[in-house]
Amino acid sequence: MARVNAAANEAVSDPEVRDKLSRLGITPATGTPAHFTAMVAQDAAKWKKIITERKIISD
Repeated sequence: MARVNAAANEAVSDPEVRDKLSRLGITPATGTPAHFTAMVAQDAAKWKKIITERKIISD
């Protein structure tokens, strides 16, 4: 996760990337590897709940 976090932080530090994200309504943010890991875990839990509740299966 540390390498992915470092790459993400580097990407959102690029003014061109920040501009493109802003035009999409996304507020770019940087953080620590621990913060990134927690965010991924939180997103995974959210989507797991949605997939389970809606009984979504892959083909």
